[in-house]
Amino acid sequence: MTRRAVAFSGAVLASVVLGCAGQPAVSGPPDQWTRGERLSVRVSLSAQTLEVRNDAAEPASYSPFTLVGWYQQAGRRKHSMSGGQGGTLAHGESFTLPLGPLLGAAPDDRLDKLRAEFGTGRQREVFVVQ
Repeated sequence: MTRRAVAFSGAVLASVVLGCAGQPAVSGPPDQWTRGERLSVRVSLSAQTLEVRNDAAEPASYSPFTLVGWYQQAGRRKHSMSGGQGGTLAHGESFTLPLGPLLGAAPDDRLDKLRAEFGTGRQREVFVVQ
């Protein structure tokens, strides 16, 4: 392989890797539904809950998922679930997660911002609510 071919294939590989890792997040305000490609989320900062709903016509995967919350007292907290602990949602199906206990924050601590990532690859969706 020539130097030029090696450089080209390295650039193609880097763009593929960066393209998957650099998927943009959908931002939205608290207490309103924020719509992604397949999933929608609604975060209550005061109640510290996350609702996830499938708005797609077909089943949508939410596994694995990672939640990162920023609290006034506890700082940055992270929780991840993968594989057998998650699954898919049928059209219109939803679930609610209690963020305080899941992220290990005290009930009186204030949640300022939440980043939620669901799925992998082309099914991956990222939301930021603050």
